[in-house]
Amino acid sequence: MEDFHFREKMTHSINETFRHGKAIAATGEGVDLLQASDIAGAELAEQDGRIATDNGVVTTRHGSIQDVSQQFIHAIAQHRHWQRTQKERVPA
Repeated sequence: MEDFHFREKMTHSINETFRHGKAIAATGEGVDLLQASDIAGAELAEQDGRIATDNGVVTTRHGSIQDVSQQFIHAIAQHRHWQRTQKERVPA
């Protein structure tokens, strides 16, 4: 039961972050958490180890944490990602 509430709170936090145009990064199992959220229209990493970067959402399942960090820093430097086309569909 406790895990459910934690996951629910994390999903809500991800949705809020996405809707407000803030940068998001996830690696490994964190990508699964993003998939469980309501963010729409953001390409997430596949199992192949590449890094997916889409409108301030940076993800990888097996890629280099250093490469993800550099992409995330670039996304943060843009401040907000208002160009996300489906952000209004995210409950927040």
